[in-house]
Amino acid sequence: MSDINNIKFSNLTFSYKSDDVYSIHATFQSSGDLVVSGSSQPSYNEFDVSFSDSGSDSLNGEISFSAELDAPSPNPDWQNAVNFKFLDLTSGASASKKSHGKIRGNNCPPPGAPTEELVGVLGSLDDYGARIKTVIMQRTGGDTQVTITTENINGEPTGYRIVGNMEHIIETGSGPVHTWAFEIEEDKTVDVDNVFQFDFSSVDAEVGLPILFYAKGTDVNDVHQSDALLWIEQ
Repeated sequence: MSDINNIKFSNLTFSYKSDDVYSIHATFQSSGDLVVSGSSQPSYNEFDVSFSDSGSDSLNGEISFSAELDAPSPNPDWQNAVNFKFLDLTSGASASKKSHGKIRGNNCPPPGAPTEELVGVLGSLDDYGARIKTVIMQRTGGDTQVTITTENINGEPTGYRIVGNMEHIIETGSGPVHTWAFEIEEDKTVDVDNVFQFDFSSVDAEVGLPILFYAKGTDVNDVHQSDALLWIEQ
């Protein structure tokens, strides 16, 4: 018999659909005799995956990253994101914080910093006429491999695309905050160097890993917004 606490995401993929809605696909590790029987989003900041003794070995559905996730503002030390909760329909048991994330413009980093003074500072992918098309999180032992692809908001093939990435640390009053920063360049058609490995157990689930974008030739330290917040149980 499987313990719902032992089930973890093996692969978690978000694909842009429309507005704040993403298609979601997932596979799992250590599921034993429990399989996916359904999913729902009972509130803007919770996504439930149900398991039972019959169903599918993968999850396919939709998730909304509502504008309600942007509150409260200015940024608290924790970030308002969607919490993934697993439910065992056979025993009634549940397990929270299997993953925690948000894929939409965010007033962080850094957590805890005021945002009013940052008006006019380029810092979100939207400022460059682009958006996140897909996020793929693939667990690989103690790390997770993250792949991010972008696309133009207007549908044109050429625009700002990823040309590099690096780990970035922001010092705050509460201590250092890990982020991951993607360098983007205009007049490109495809993303390159858009994959990184990260041990998500090194960051608190409520803080997560903010994903930043900065234009080639600019300073990543001038970025005061993120376009995604990612965390997955290792």
